Amino acid sequence: MSTGGTDNLTLTTDNMPTHHHDFSARTDTFDYGNKNTNNVAGHVHQYTSVFRYNDVHDDGGGHGLYKTQTENTTHSGDHVHTTYLGPHSHAFAGITKNTGKGTPVNIVNSFIKLMAWYRIS
Repeated sequence: MSTGGTDNLTLTTDNMPTHHHDFSARTDTFDYGNKNTNNVAGHVHQYTSVFRYNDVHDDGGGHGLYKTQTENTTHSGDHVHTTYLGPHSHAFAGITKNTGKGTPVNIVNSFIKLMAWYRIS
């Protein structure tokens, strides 16, 4: 006489086949409005100007030449900058790490095994 199996089975992550999940989504659109930077120490900003000039007298017929010039703003002391972020959303995507190991599960129901010999003669 022997017994075995079970009528209750709890699966774990290890019993699932090894797998991962792909995902992608987009956040809701939200108006972020204006945002300020942190107060930063005095500094200057560099900018480039592009302007038209002529080496010779221009009689209005065109053919002027263009020149660029890089300069700095005046020193402005400690200050913050404000920028408009406005309404927008963000997309994101990825892949989860692998999970599961494919560990086998014993699915034999509960049983009682009876064996006997019966003699006929």
